[in-house]
Amino acid sequence: MEVKLQQRVSLGRLLFTSDFDGGNFGHVEHIQHTSPPGGAAAKQSYEEYAITILPDCAGTAHETSHRTWFYFGILLLPPDKSAMALSPCHGHDEDTPVLEDSAVQEAGPHGDSGTVESEGMTIDIVIRNMNNQSKLFREGYKPWWRRGSNWCRLPDTHETAFSFEWGGEPLEGGSGLSIRWRQRLQNDGSTTYFAFCAPFGHEDCQRLLDTLDGRILEASAGICPVVQDPCWPLRCISVELQEDWAPRLGEAIYFHRQQLGVSADARSIELLTITSSQRQPWDSTEANATATSNLNETSPETPEGKATESSEGKAAAAEDTLPDDLPDAGKHPPRHFIGRPLIFLSARVHPGETPGQFAFLGLMRFLLSADPRARELRERFVFKLVPMLNPDGVARGHHRTNSRGLDLNRCYTNPNYEEHEGVWLTKRILSHWAAQKRLLMVVDFHGHPSRRGCFLLGNKNSGMRQTWNIAFARLCQLNSPHFDIDSCDFEDRAADHESTSTQDCPGKHGTARAAIHRDCQVCHTFTFECNFHSGRSTKPMPPVFAPNEESPGGTTKSQAPVPYDHSCWAQSAEAIGVSILDAYGHNC
Repeated sequence: MEVKLQQRVSLGRLLFTSDFDGGNFGHVEHIQHTSPPGGAAAKQSYEEYAITILPDCAGTAHETSHRTWFYFGILLLPPDKSAMALSPCHGHDEDTPVLEDSAVQEAGPHGDSGTVESEGMTIDIVIRNMNNQSKLFREGYKPWWRRGSNWCRLPDTHETAFSFEWGGEPLEGGSGLSIRWRQRLQNDGSTTYFAFCAPFGHEDCQRLLDTLDGRILEASAGICPVVQDPCWPLRCISVELQEDWAPRLGEAIYFHRQQLGVSADARSIELLTITSSQRQPWDSTEANATATSNLNETSPETPEGKATESSEGKAAAAEDTLPDDLPDAGKHPPRHFIGRPLIFLSARVHPGETPGQFAFLGLMRFLLSADPRARELRERFVFKLVPMLNPDGVARGHHRTNSRGLDLNRCYTNPNYEEHEGVWLTKRILSHWAAQKRLLMVVDFHGHPSRRGCFLLGNKNSGMRQTWNIAFARLCQLNSPHFDIDSCDFEDRAADHESTSTQDCPGKHGTARAAIHRDCQVCHTFTFECNFHSGRSTKPMPPVFAPNEESPGGTTKSQAPVPYDHSCWAQSAEAIGVSILDAYGHNC
């Protein structure tokens, strides 16, 4: 069977599809057994479907050994539709795909898919030859599934019969990691979707930004839905976070969206600006920038040879222009809020680490909210956000790399636009802002499969710079029930050499947190990690406001670890915003 990147495969009455943004499955094999696993004496027939997921850049010269991310759907076809296929669909939106009278790719000789009961069919699903994530599954992690609007983990019940087995290194004679579970498919025309973790694709991101941009404009114009429902503008973010709760939109929001450039596959890489549109007493002065200069000490000069602008030039500046060598530098620049330090946030340099994406969305929603702490953040700082650094990897269903098989979070030392798109753009604008002594903090959001909890990874500093970093982590611990200070790490990255280092991507000293810290002289440069599964414990926290005014992810009454969901990841990132206020003495 020829395996394509994103495909549809028919096996009797079942149709497997990954033909959508972020989809990934490879070979699928139908195995019919006459007795259940474990060798029970009573013979019975059951169906097993073994799926080997595709590695990043499968079938190309750039193919890698990364085999973790999977995302596919299974449709139980009507009895007379066994040679019909799904029309191309997007797994996020359409619960009932359209059937077309067209031949589908056959996976080889096979018989019927077993006895289909009127209410559905039960099958065993095996995902095999994965990279070793056995530690994650030993801790109780389960894949995610959806038949309807919301994603959830596979239930931890005997009906699913979930198990995993590590059989050696994949692609080197071993069988890799295999996970297995039992699933009931409904005979109602709906597709059941499965993924390694709750997905969020590039198309999802574009749709969200389009909706959010339009709603904020309508809110500023006093459009009726905002009057009737002050939470309406931000409900689109809450929908992605699978929460019924949504905060009210703040006042005097400055929200700007621009394209930094495009990826190799011509997908947009965008930059958002969030701050207050109202002039503040410290604007056009050095008052708020003092902390930036003192903390980060010296910054490299711009290519034009000027480290800062003159006071006269600052007063006259109306647009926050980007470096001239960026592809879209002169297009639709945002306003320049002189006197407000910049805080930069980014996500999805590793496509399969979706917990980091949901944390990013949680912090973005908080920054746009009417929470008085969010208002204070907007008035004191300018937030620059890149929601998706590696859109090609996300859309292609990769776990760790871009379309050329490169781990972009090892390429910040010397990136180029042809190979490292989003990373080159990011490094260029951060260097530009650091040269102007405007850049205060950089946070890159990730997911982590092994180290428990939500935590910060930083750099080894000396003196007060290290004290500031550790103090910031302590504040995050106080502001989130899911943040784990004991999982944080501040290492000397200059001495770190990985066995997988190459000349182009030289190990962890090529990560964002290490390279930006070193090359831009920014003290607060962090990787914010969110475990896929849970923390080692939770910490009950007293409510700050009325219960219906705080995000649900902060509500916990027990110290026992809870399985993380969208709400937990989102709240853990809100703590970053609150901790910025605490660190600089602005918390209202």
